[in-house]
Amino acid sequence: MKGKKNAGYSLLIILLLVLLGVEVYMELRYSCKELSITSKDTEKILRQTPEVSITEEDRAMLAELLAVSSVRELLEGGENGDIHAWEDPGAAEAAGKYLDAESVESLTVSALFDEVGSVVFAGWREEEGLFYLQEGPEEGAYYKLYSPKRGRTYENWDNERAQRSEVHRRWFAWLRDGLWKDE
Repeated sequence: MKGKKNAGYSLLIILLLVLLGVEVYMELRYSCKELSITSKDTEKILRQTPEVSITEEDRAMLAELLAVSSVRELLEGGENGDIHAWEDPGAAEAAGKYLDAESVESLTVSALFDEVGSVVFAGWREEEGLFYLQEGPEEGAYYKLYSPKRGRTYENWDNERAQRSEVHRRWFAWLRDGLWKDE
């Protein structure tokens, strides 16, 4: 009697280990992450995370970058493109008035065009995180994104609307959403 009971427990343990192995494999193979907004309290976000605030210095830096001849040529060309400060001395000089040397080295100025208009943005890395500053598509409309660590972002639209977002892992998404069926 005792032997049958132990065999039953052993079979149960083996079954649980197999199911655990399948779960681990499926989570590794079909992991799923989603971005969720965790706060839309603009005043609190701008107070607690001043890095995401759009300052006059941000506006001035973008204006100086837009005055650089290579950036003007990019915008006048009407085609999507990038200018890297480490390749363009004019962009590096304009950004150097506002950013430290390491941040200038990481700076990229980009232009995107579509049927609505154009968007110009600058992206760079600082010690405390990643930054993205955009002007457009409406003239004088600014947007700033600050990401202090992987999986968390702060967004700001003209200091009038802000939100904090975080990336979360969706456990068992492979089972709920049938992700393995697409292969």
